[in-house]
Amino acid sequence: MLPLTVMLSVATALTPIQTGSPAAPDCGFHEICVWSGTDYTGTKAFVESVGTPCLTASSLGLPAIRSVDDNHEYKVVTLFSDTACAVAATPHYVGPTDSARSVTPAARSVQLMPLPSVR
Repeated sequence: MLPLTVMLSVATALTPIQTGSPAAPDCGFHEICVWSGTDYTGTKAFVESVGTPCLTASSLGLPAIRSVDDNHEYKVVTLFSDTACAVAATPHYVGPTDSARSVTPAARSVQLMPLPSVR
């Protein structure tokens, strides 16, 4: 399992995501979601807006992120900025409808905690 503890000037407290749902929880604006396992157990990390055009996993200092389907490792939701720039290190979208989110601002600070592996 990949270690995934990233702290870049922590923005706000983490909010737990409901577990046990067959569908991934929806990520709202200004948010990045990380899941582990087929039940999408994980945490929601709120990010602080700075209005930059794109937010990438590499800009957050994240390692290469596997999809949830790949050995139940980590997943970061794919967000799109107002410039239609894809901003995640995975080709798959995450959400109830597997659709891209429409997000204008990016993030200055975020805290992502390690998640339990569901096997």
